[in-house]
Amino acid sequence: MPLPRVADLSLPEKAGQVVFPAVRLPPAPNHEKEGPERLFRWIEGIRPGGFALFGGTVEAVRDLTARAQAASPVPLLVCADFERGCGQQVEGATEFPAFMALGAAGDVDLARRVGLAVGRESRALGVHLDFAPVLDVASEARNPIVDTRALGDDPSRVAALGLAFASGLAGAGVLAAAKHFPGHGSTSVDSHLAVARIEGDFETVHTRDLAPFEAAVEAEIPAILVGHLAFPAVDLDGWLPATLSRRVVTGLLRERMGYRGLVVTDALMMRAIRSAGTEEQAAVRSLAAGCDVALYPEDPAAAARAIVQAVERGDLERSRLDEAVGRVLAAKRAAALDRGAGPTGDAVGLEATGALALEVARRSLTLIGPGEIPSFAPGKGTRFLLVDDDETGIGPRRFEEALRRRDPSATCSPAEGACTREPANVVVLFTAVRGFRGRPVPGERAIAQVRAALSRGRATCIVLGTPFAAIGIQASAPCLVAYGFERPSVEAAIEALYGPVRLKGRSPVRGLPG
Repeated sequence: MPLPRVADLSLPEKAGQVVFPAVRLPPAPNHEKEGPERLFRWIEGIRPGGFALFGGTVEAVRDLTARAQAASPVPLLVCADFERGCGQQVEGATEFPAFMALGAAGDVDLARRVGLAVGRESRALGVHLDFAPVLDVASEARNPIVDTRALGDDPSRVAALGLAFASGLAGAGVLAAAKHFPGHGSTSVDSHLAVARIEGDFETVHTRDLAPFEAAVEAEIPAILVGHLAFPAVDLDGWLPATLSRRVVTGLLRERMGYRGLVVTDALMMRAIRSAGTEEQAAVRSLAAGCDVALYPEDPAAAARAIVQAVERGDLERSRLDEAVGRVLAAKRAAALDRGAGPTGDAVGLEATGALALEVARRSLTLIGPGEIPSFAPGKGTRFLLVDDDETGIGPRRFEEALRRRDPSATCSPAEGACTREPANVVVLFTAVRGFRGRPVPGERAIAQVRAALSRGRATCIVLGTPFAAIGIQASAPCLVAYGFERPSVEAAIEALYGPVRLKGRSPVRGLPG
């Protein structure tokens, strides 16, 4: 389907092109309120430029993206959070370990191969833009939202690995969107809940947080996602989200750093952005600041109307809107949507892609603390104590299922009431950052449970989550870090326990015991 020129579009059509709503399919949370029937109403009404996809099965996603493209008069740029691969959102697609596992493996070629595999699955699903790589630098152990989503705390390694991942996506025809500019890794607030401030003078922030984004600009990454992050060193209003700051988006990113690609806001439904006004005001102000896409407003039609009215009143320059629409259309051309925008094939969940995910998990396993991991033998009744800091039950359930296949004689007990039981051979901590939770991981209660269990005997500790947990655990025993409880990481950790396995991963964050 041919793409229009900016001049061919009416003012309402231009406003629609810069608004990207969200669509949720079961089993994603809130899929009852944000299901696909709304998308088709918006296609008929405001003609959005694209949409962000959450949830679904492979079949449901392929059906939705095909039908949506057929219904839209202009090809839709379909986006998704596939940081951990398509399986992060879509059931039946391949789930990769957390991004920090790539940091622990430390192999640029491996990162590129992962990006290529994720890109191929994305296009097979009809998705064209991945909100990845995460280029935040994990410099704050108490960060409640970045943590293992980051590649590590070394800006140069974050840049090298992140851009290798982006290069892999490009090889499959998928656009990468680096996030969260100007850097969320050094903050201590979840921007889903409130404005997070990037503290420090400009030189400090430049060296610590901005360096990977400068590398991304130099590499001409197709898109950059701006976070709801206050940057007082650039914008003297110490609480204005960067998303709404002309000093940050236009002055810093566009003019000083020279970025020419697509700039996308973080989700406008996040509470941080509401501190500066209504959702409709945020959509207009983000465009005025220099952003090109107003992502995930809860009421896309109202956001589009507000943009039209702002142009008609003279509050938003028509030329600024035209520039944003031009960049959206340019991104669609870069993704070759004029040559076909729908799903491209059935290459989802292939055995080879699953093997690559397991390779990443194996190569990321990191030993922290003194000593070595003992090797356990099937049939000996090894006792596992499970500490679930995530509180969803997903991690322990996955672990027990995988462990049962390896060693049916092993027993698993939850941490609650464990003080009266026989000491465990292995203590397993499950942690994961979650938006809107507002606390770092692991929580104090989980750390106390792990420390108490380790104090009762000579147990091995496994952290299926953040390496920062080792700081709180302060264990005298060896600690195996697997960076998350995605299925490949769980499989690799159990494989290491029943070894022998050579542990090659190196912690991508500093300051840990041992």
